[in-house]
Amino acid sequence: MRRCFILGNKRGDYFHADRVRREAGPIRFIAIHDRAHAAFLSTEFRAQMDAVVELERLDVESVGRVIAAEAASDGDVLVCADEELLFVAAHLRERFAIPGVRPRSLIPYKTKRLMKQVLQANGLRAPRFVDVDTLHSRASLERYFDFLADTLGAPFVVKPIDGGASENTVKAASWRDLERWFRECSAAAGESTAEEFIDGDMFCCDGIVRGGKTVIHEVWRYLAPCLNFMSGQGIGGIPLRRDDALRARLVAFNERVLAALACPDGAFHNEFIVKKDGELVFIEAAARPPGNLNPLILEKNFGVNLYEALLRLELGVEIPAAGAASPSYAYALLPTRPGTVKALREPALASFESVSWGVKVGDRFEGFPRSIAEGIAAKVILRNPEYARLESDLFALLDYEPY
Repeated sequence: MRRCFILGNKRGDYFHADRVRREAGPIRFIAIHDRAHAAFLSTEFRAQMDAVVELERLDVESVGRVIAAEAASDGDVLVCADEELLFVAAHLRERFAIPGVRPRSLIPYKTKRLMKQVLQANGLRAPRFVDVDTLHSRASLERYFDFLADTLGAPFVVKPIDGGASENTVKAASWRDLERWFRECSAAAGESTAEEFIDGDMFCCDGIVRGGKTVIHEVWRYLAPCLNFMSGQGIGGIPLRRDDALRARLVAFNERVLAALACPDGAFHNEFIVKKDGELVFIEAAARPPGNLNPLILEKNFGVNLYEALLRLELGVEIPAAGAASPSYAYALLPTRPGTVKALREPALASFESVSWGVKVGDRFEGFPRSIAEGIAAKVILRNPEYARLESDLFALLDYEPY
């Protein structure tokens, strides 16, 4: 019997393993996760697995012992959608001769610095950047800020070369912002870059590549750049309509990005900013499906889930085409705010469908969140067949205070 190893700690429900099993034929599903994230895997997901293995850590040697303990068979696959585990999965495929992405295919995605270098070498617009000097610059951060501002313009963004969820990231408009990054973020951030701040609207392209060709390609408009979450603005998004001229421009630009990065078969999640003058600027890319509510909202809108599509891709099962209906769902994530939660305020919007609360009355917060990975006060899902109203209701949540 074929084995399907699902390596990861998050969003197991999105794989819809029970549905895929019906088309894939006899298969043994084995989920492998680490102990620290055990609560992230739902009872429903666990019930769909034939075995669930919990490890202290997910490294090549530890996971390799699990794979070696199972009787090998032709057609084994290893599925991974967690960014921090993609290289582990690739090394394991290589070690056990399992088909799929190898480490060399992920090299362009290894760091944010490297992916921007690759894009710039291929003539695609990406933010200008320099490495942050944490060794010699601390003695005079005022002068160092002036140097970076002269080089990149001010404000500029300081962020780790390897990370996500806008953790340890600061927009520096003054030397005091830079000082705050050194004080609060530099130790955890490790190797980092300062990059040009690009002002404009943020978008992302999500999809699946199969046989070197894009078989699913959806485009989102973000409610706000992710960095704004840490200053109190909501984030989230709405898929663009199929007939939107900007969607066609972003799809074409992203196809050039995928080609430059030599995107392997699998999922992609690439982010861009459209400047006020219409220029398209690459921000960053990932060889995985999007996180949070993006997969759920895409499924509600177009009938496809990128996690399930990735599982189907690895198993060689048909991937259904995305529907062509106009989007009728959007979502927002609202950040926690300084103060005490005295009452929960459900948004009064025509498009409101549901809210999932991450806070309760009596909770107290000293400041805004330090990353998207923490401090979500509410997850709001909107639904409206009238696209213009859906979009306007989404943007009404930009500065909404949920308590």
